[in-house]
Amino acid sequence: MDTIARLKNVRLFSSLTPDNLARLAEVAIRRSYPKGGLLCRQDDFGKTLHIIDSGEAVLRQTDLRGLERPVGYLRDGDFVGDDALLMGDAYGSCVQATSDVQVVSIRKDDFDRLLEKHPQIQGQLRPRRLLRERLKAPTFPWLEPDEPPLLLRRRHWLSLASSLLTPLFMMLLFSAALWLLSRVGVTRITVPALLLVALLPAGMALWHIVDWRNDFYLVTGKRILHEEKVILFRENWEEAPLTKIQTIDITRDLIGTLLNFGKMQIRTASAVGVMVLDYLPDPEGMQEVIFKRVAYLRSRMQEQEKEDIRRELVRQISGSDEDPSEVILPLLPQESAKRSSGIYA
Repeated sequence: MDTIARLKNVRLFSSLTPDNLARLAEVAIRRSYPKGGLLCRQDDFGKTLHIIDSGEAVLRQTDLRGLERPVGYLRDGDFVGDDALLMGDAYGSCVQATSDVQVVSIRKDDFDRLLEKHPQIQGQLRPRRLLRERLKAPTFPWLEPDEPPLLLRRRHWLSLASSLLTPLFMMLLFSAALWLLSRVGVTRITVPALLLVALLPAGMALWHIVDWRNDFYLVTGKRILHEEKVILFRENWEEAPLTKIQTIDITRDLIGTLLNFGKMQIRTASAVGVMVLDYLPDPEGMQEVIFKRVAYLRSRMQEQEKEDIRRELVRQISGSDEDPSEVILPLLPQESAKRSSGIYA
C-alpha cells in the first residue's frame, strides 16, 4: 500500500485533508525489520510512530512484578507509538517482528516541525479517547515542577445521577402536593409553595453537582492522588508514589460493563495501603497510564543504581574521591551488543 493510503487508514490521520495527508507522507519514513528485529523497547524514548505496512509483530510487556508476557499482536494497519508521537512518552511495550516487517514511521521531531509550519493539521487529528483526555489534563499549582499531570478522572456520571434522585423525588412530591391543594381550592399558598418546590430541590441538586466536581482521581508523573471533598463537612486526601504500587485489580458489575466504569483497587507499599477508586470511567485506560509510568520510573531507578555502582567502582579503582564522570569503564558484553545492534528506534 502506498504511504498516503496507509496513513489515511490510521484513525489518528483519517480526517486530514488530501493536502495535509500529502504533507505528512513527505516526512514519513519507510523501514524494514527482519524477523526477530526490535521495532522498539519498553521504556525507551524512541519518539516515533510505527505503522505496520506488511508483516506481523508481537507486543511484549513487563508487568509490575517484573514478568514479561505477550499482550497483543500488530498486523497490517496496526500501529504503536501514537503517545510517543503526540506526547513524547516512552514506549509501553517491546515490539518484536515475528516475520519480515515493513513499517511507515513518523518521528516526533519531524512531526512537530510539520505542525509548526501547518498548524491546521493539529485540529484535524483524531487521537484515541485516552490520549485526548491526557492532552487536556489540567495542571495544579501544588504539583512539583518536574511532576507533569498525566490523567485526570472524575467519578462516572452515574454516581452523580444517583445522588440527584433525592432532589428529583422531592420536586415531584412537592409538585404533586401543590396540584392536590389547588384541586381542593387552596390557592393562597401557591406562590410560596412554588418557590419552595423550585428552590429547595434545586439547591440540593446544585450541592450534589458541585460535590461531584470537587472529587477527582489524578495520575501524575510521580504519584496517584484521590481527593474526596464534601462541602462544609470534610476533605480527605490520599496519595501514593507510583514506585510503591504493588498490584492493581479492576472489578466491574453488569451496569459497569455496559456503561464502561468499574472499581480499581491499588495495593501499595506506602502508608495509604490500599487505594479504592470507585465509579472509575474506563479503568483499563488509567491502568495503562499507571503501568507505563511505573515501568519507566523503575527502569530509570535501575539505571541510576547501575550508574552509582559504576561510579563507586571508579572511585575504588582510582583511589580518589574526585568526580569520576570523565573516567570510562569498558561496557559489559550485553551492553555493547545493545548499542551496536542498531535494530530499534
